[in-house]
Amino acid sequence: MKSTNIWIAFTALLVSGTAKAQTRVSNTVYLSEKTWASATNGWGPVERNMSNGEQPSRDGRTITLNGVTYGLGLGVHAPSEVRYHLGGGCSTFTADVGVDDEVASRGTVVFEVWADGTRLYSSGVMNGSTTSKRVDLNVAGKNELRLVVSDGGDGINSDHADWASAKLICGADTTPPAITNFAPLNGATNVAPESTIKVTFSESLKPATISEATLQLMKQSSVPVTATVSYNIQTRIATLKPASVVSM
Repeated sequence: MKSTNIWIAFTALLVSGTAKAQTRVSNTVYLSEKTWASATNGWGPVERNMSNGEQPSRDGRTITLNGVTYGLGLGVHAPSEVRYHLGGGCSTFTADVGVDDEVASRGTVVFEVWADGTRLYSSGVMNGSTTSKRVDLNVAGKNELRLVVSDGGDGINSDHADWASAKLICGADTTPPAITNFAPLNGATNVAPESTIKVTFSESLKPATISEATLQLMKQSSVPVTATVSYNIQTRIATLKPASVVSM
């Protein structure tokens, strides 16, 4: 038996599995995964799925507001403005906002949400000790969303602000998720039959629906292989680990 044959059988099943499993986050668009129309930031770049950190890109930490951590969102620094094109196709914008815990009680900011030139929300002045606030807005028919963070009137020192779990509810997504990458690669040689397999998807999936029932390994003989399945929404990677060494 060649381990390569087992791996080819695995990949064939995984590809067929995505076609029948409708497990994606239907209608939900996380802003950290959406391309913005423009973005400005007061200290370093706007960060995706992490706090602002310092000036280098990707130097932030886990987004944290009052001890609550978030895997998705935008980390910014006042003064900041991020614009998104909606094209009238979304209905709701939601986020938790506040000053990130990485600056402790320091920092003073104001969050504002604008759509098509009209201000829909203002948080008022918030600092590092302020309880995070929930934003839940109707953006039906709006063409542009603008997220603004300004300083609280006392300069921009430590003004690390988070749009935590910022997302839009938009029109129905009828395109099924696709697999964009395998590890090990298809056709790889000398792959042990007990190897863990990682599968990257084209879009975010709903973690609660990723399980042994919706994503499965199978031998070339079409016999299912017992495997544990886990999923990381930030990386869009599902990991499948066979429960034992597989023989054909």
